[in-house]
Amino acid sequence: MAGEWTEERRKAAAERCRAHKPWTQSTGPKTVEGKIRSSYNALKTGEFSVDFRHAHHMIKLNAMFTEELKLFEQYDLKRLETKEEILEKNELMRLQKELRPKPLRINKNGGVSGGLREGHPP
Repeated sequence: MAGEWTEERRKAAAERCRAHKPWTQSTGPKTVEGKIRSSYNALKTGEFSVDFRHAHHMIKLNAMFTEELKLFEQYDLKRLETKEEILEKNELMRLQKELRPKPLRINKNGGVSGGLREGHPP
């Protein structure tokens, strides 16, 4: 088959590679300008930026919180009497605490921790 490598083909490829020595050739920018330009390769903008993802996450949390609030307002909180109602209220409050995002923190190296870096939006 054409896609299979025979032992002779492997040896010939290895010899060509050793003769050509591709590892000695340039693999990146050498000038300051080239290094600056290539440093922008990892820049995330638009929908992929951390700020956009954080804002999108906050909007989703707000929508979820609004839905929970509507359910919560259906109960008369002044007249909680049964054990089931008290447990349900406590469960809703626990879920609200869990849904709060962690604040973003910028460390000394300019990296971001907390928020979306640790727990991506659901």
